[in-house]
Amino acid sequence: MNKEVVGLKSVVMSSRKLIENWLDYYVYKNEIPGLALGVFVEDELVIQKEYGYADLEKREKLNSSHLFRIASHSKLFTATSIMILYNRNQLSLDDRISDILPWFKSENEPERDNIRIRHLLSHASGITRDGDFGHWYKMIFPSKKEFINQFNEDISYYMPNHQIKYSNHAFTLAGLVVEKITGMSYSEFVKNEIFDVLGMADSVVDIDEKNKDRHCRGHGKKFPNKKRAIFDHIPAKIMSSATGLSSNVKDLVKFYSAYFLGNDILLPDYIKREMQTVKAYSDDDYVKYGLGFKISKVNKYVVCGHGGGYPGYITHSGMIQDPKVIVVILTNAVDTSPELLRDGVLNLISKISRFTDKLFDPALEKPDYSKLAGFYSTDWAVGLFGQVGNKLVSMDPEMANPSESLTIFKDLGDLRFRIPNLFQSYPFDSPGQFMEFDISNPDEPSVLHAGERSKRFRFEY
Repeated sequence: MNKEVVGLKSVVMSSRKLIENWLDYYVYKNEIPGLALGVFVEDELVIQKEYGYADLEKREKLNSSHLFRIASHSKLFTATSIMILYNRNQLSLDDRISDILPWFKSENEPERDNIRIRHLLSHASGITRDGDFGHWYKMIFPSKKEFINQFNEDISYYMPNHQIKYSNHAFTLAGLVVEKITGMSYSEFVKNEIFDVLGMADSVVDIDEKNKDRHCRGHGKKFPNKKRAIFDHIPAKIMSSATGLSSNVKDLVKFYSAYFLGNDILLPDYIKREMQTVKAYSDDDYVKYGLGFKISKVNKYVVCGHGGGYPGYITHSGMIQDPKVIVVILTNAVDTSPELLRDGVLNLISKISRFTDKLFDPALEKPDYSKLAGFYSTDWAVGLFGQVGNKLVSMDPEMANPSESLTIFKDLGDLRFRIPNLFQSYPFDSPGQFMEFDISNPDEPSVLHAGERSKRFRFEY
């Protein structure tokens, strides 16, 4: 068996428990109310896992049906709507916004006439991020009339294409373009042309009385010795096309799957390629946008995706074209790091893929390390042991990128293991030295290493 034989799906399936345990610890350690994880590989949702609570106050457990406010993920659906109309020759990406929405014109800011649809979708319009309505602080989003009235003031900070300037107002405008071109409401168009086509039966364009009970609750920041605030559900109203949508793991996987090349469920490949090609970027290349998609590099992978932040929620997700991978991380608290977690999952998959010849050694029988797997602690740290392929591995569960600490052990028999050479171990794990498990008491296993004994660590939340 070699690297070519062991496919990525096998790698992820074998690593599933390790990934799930790492995120379990993250939720526990950071006192996160709830987190939903999805990892799709090739043609299958290989990992789907929920942690914690939909509502801390009621102690309601999170499940796969709960909806999260996915906030700025909405921009992907708005960009998709625009590109569907583009594909039908109902608009051009070079159409002026002021030609479609005449109230957008301004004598004080004649540069507005140069703003085209493509500038809205790539955050290159130069206009205000959120105006001066204060909706993120008032927790009340503007009506259509209130939104339009803001354009009576100066709203342009840069000329189009001058630099990236992230803008919720730009994508709200894009939603109004969809309405103007189609004669339909934005929510009606998204439901008919995206949700229904993809079978996204759980997703909604904005929260209302009919669907709010299907949502998990949004939670505030955790301060020492204080309970988290629990937010009321807040409709995004006219700004739904920028930040209003709600969804879950399985529906977002359906959406991203339509963006893999080789299908025309929503759009032909040439349009999907254009949307996933960098159109605007920051001076240091740190932030890059295509049309709707944020584009980043994680290890060897180019990831196209988006994140979202809404009162009580932070979420992130992304897809890789080759190999076909989707990772979705949804949380219902404002002080989480789902983008780091998404990237941590991808880095871990990449690292394990590099060592398939070590982890899936055909010369070795596949042992059962289930009695050894789990968390162990000393006064200094907590370590996570698990099985990948036919090898025992460990990593530091407190690291944002746990792949940096991944160590693959050599089994010497009789519960003794050797920490391998530096190229496949964490340098602070004493490469070349030995460790030994004691499972004489199955309820309290321990590990002896360098004269120090680590004991089984269990937690609950």
